[in-house]
Amino acid sequence: MKKYLSTLLLSLCLGMVTVQAASIGEVAVTADSTARKDRFRMLEKPFMLTLSAGANFNTGGRHNSEVFGCRPDAATQINFRFNFGFHRNWNVYADLGYTFYSIHSDPLSDKYADLLVKLIMPGISTIHPSFSIGASHLSQVGRWQFMPRIGAGCQAVKTNKQSKEWNGIKTTVRREIAPYFIEGGFGVGFRTSRVCSVIFDICYHHPLESASLTVSTSGGNQDSTEKFKSKSWANDLTLSLGIQFQTNLSRSKRAGSAAAVK
Repeated sequence: MKKYLSTLLLSLCLGMVTVQAASIGEVAVTADSTARKDRFRMLEKPFMLTLSAGANFNTGGRHNSEVFGCRPDAATQINFRFNFGFHRNWNVYADLGYTFYSIHSDPLSDKYADLLVKLIMPGISTIHPSFSIGASHLSQVGRWQFMPRIGAGCQAVKTNKQSKEWNGIKTTVRREIAPYFIEGGFGVGFRTSRVCSVIFDICYHHPLESASLTVSTSGGNQDSTEKFKSKSWANDLTLSLGIQFQTNLSRSKRAGSAAAVK
């Protein structure tokens, strides 16, 4: 009888140990799953820095190119974008972009001025910066991020003034290619870690004003002014790939408050 009781007690103990081990295993799996979800959880108030590079395509044609010159159909584009979250899904952003190309009708003096840039970065002759600000919306499904945005900015292509005088007649040419534009963009990101994502981005610029060129002639009986316009500039489409770094601003504030209480 004692033998049977001992066997029964031993079986019960083994059963309890097995159940306990199984429970611990389930808790561990659940904790690991929760940790993974927390790792890629959508940020409450994100701060994001995006670095991207790609191709910039001319979609504005070559209107009055004999006067303004023309840019190539495709050029290299680099962007640095900062997103500041003021809500779980809404951000304001500032974007600094650089497009690399030379205007085909540039005079010889301009080409010599670009020589240093060519030596530092072979194949890249002229840098044309742009700056824009706007608002973006952030949504997330699993590890995928979707970020449409809209904004406005300005692109600095070329502004110069040249004068020549011959036989008492002075001709002045003033060229201003620095148009304002509106932009619409859409980014898709895949979170590889809590702080990093791989980004594909598409962005379109549409000019709000025309580039202008004024030719003034004075002297003798030939005083005249002729003006030309072109909306071919700041009209482009950019496709790019990049890396996005992100952190949670709201978490930092809570951590600071907790430290102050302690």
